[in-house]
Amino acid sequence: MGCGGGKEEKQSDIETDGGEQKSRDRTTKFVKGGPKRDTDGKYLRPTDAVFLEEFNIFDINDSKTLDSKDEIRQLTFGLITMTLKIKDIPHGDVKQIIEDLPEDAEYTFEEYKTWFFETFGFSDKTVDDYSAIAHASKDLNEDIQEKIVELKEAFGKRGDVAGEQVSDVYEFIETDQFLEACNGVFNEAAEEGSDELGFADFEDAIEAFLTDILICTKDIGDDEGTVSVKKEDVKNIFDQVDEDESGTINRGEFAALMKFCCLHFKMDSLSDFKELLEKTPAYTDFNETFRMGGNTFLDKDLGRFTLVRGKHQRAIGHFLCRMPFDADGDTYVKLDYQCNPREDAVWEEDKKAANEKCGEGLCVYLVDPEAEGWDEQFDGEGPCGFQGKPGGIFGVFLDLGGNIGEKNAVVVKSCDPEADVIASELYSKGMGLRTKQNDAKWRKLEVHFNTDDKKVSVKVGGKTVLETEVAIEIPKKICVGVCAGTSKTASSRFSVNNLRFENDPDDDEDDSSDEE
Repeated sequence: MGCGGGKEEKQSDIETDGGEQKSRDRTTKFVKGGPKRDTDGKYLRPTDAVFLEEFNIFDINDSKTLDSKDEIRQLTFGLITMTLKIKDIPHGDVKQIIEDLPEDAEYTFEEYKTWFFETFGFSDKTVDDYSAIAHASKDLNEDIQEKIVELKEAFGKRGDVAGEQVSDVYEFIETDQFLEACNGVFNEAAEEGSDELGFADFEDAIEAFLTDILICTKDIGDDEGTVSVKKEDVKNIFDQVDEDESGTINRGEFAALMKFCCLHFKMDSLSDFKELLEKTPAYTDFNETFRMGGNTFLDKDLGRFTLVRGKHQRAIGHFLCRMPFDADGDTYVKLDYQCNPREDAVWEEDKKAANEKCGEGLCVYLVDPEAEGWDEQFDGEGPCGFQGKPGGIFGVFLDLGGNIGEKNAVVVKSCDPEADVIASELYSKGMGLRTKQNDAKWRKLEVHFNTDDKKVSVKVGGKTVLETEVAIEIPKKICVGVCAGTSKTASSRFSVNNLRFENDPDDDEDDSSDEE
């Protein structure tokens, strides 16, 4: 999906007053000109040169001091209203403050500066500390955080996952590698010894650089789209922070400008994801019995239900059977599963490393069909999206990433996010819980629930891996679901097929458990 869009230098902590500028559906609080503040909302001090010039103007008798209330009053009002253009300090308050001074009040230049800044609560910083780009980036970052909260409030876990996907992709802008890459682009475009460039002189280089570095936005959403970077969009972004309208940028500002551009695209990605979620239902029905939630979809070409695609992103998918069955005696939940790395550039570069990063995991779970939202809400937490799911009872996990119990372990855990692991057994055969990199190869998974004795046993590839008691109260009617989850650092494609429920176990084994 990427985003729409025309889709370190150390940051200063400075703000500015003013009106609004709009980019797409967001408001950027930065405008050119106007009194400037720091991040605590305090006004920045004028430079000593400006302050001294004003002091000398209102030192009417040229005594090098302000030796009357009239001089103090005139300079104070002149600084606030004319020089600094501050409008939110009431004139009546200023007048009263000066009236309350001793009748013999007298200030040298340094003494008046101290009194003025302390009395009206100015920052310790001066306007020389102000950076238009840093300020605008700070405001945009705040807008981005608000958008992430908005997504979660509007769409629950789906919105939370969307925000996490976008944040994961754009985290590169805070790295030293990004700063070094920016410096390299500037050095290539600048003449030897030059520390300043006209923006128009390297628009093409900026467009190419951003297009290349934002290729990672393909890991946002379910499609393969990336951001669309256009010169006119970058120029519009630059104009927002070109405070002196010089059309130039220096070496120290270039990385900050590139970061500001990336933040714009990050906001656009969030906005696009919001539009997508508004159009996409929380679940879809395969038929009257089976429902797909989250990222799950039917891959018709390969005849399988894919829970998550294996992109390097946070993703969760559910496949739920809505047909209740009696929780008495023995029930065998059976399915075939595939779990392997996505065959992308990362896999092609280092297949062994890609295999090692397989995760997070697959979960077969029981759910109470009498619970509110059991078949409509798929907002679970945890690596697989099961913990906290409405109606969830407990689940059997294939933990490939090691963030549920132990890497390559079969794990039993309740739906309670705070609960400990009930049982865990390492699966060390062959390639572990991962399956062969072959669309035609499946592995059998069988979970035996004995609700009378409250016991669970698990077979992988027809071979028993784990048997344990589960001291959890089970309702008289239950349903079964399957879910899977991935993250940026632990991802696999998880697909299932042939999900069924039977009263007897399978006796046959397959050879998938021992394949390398």
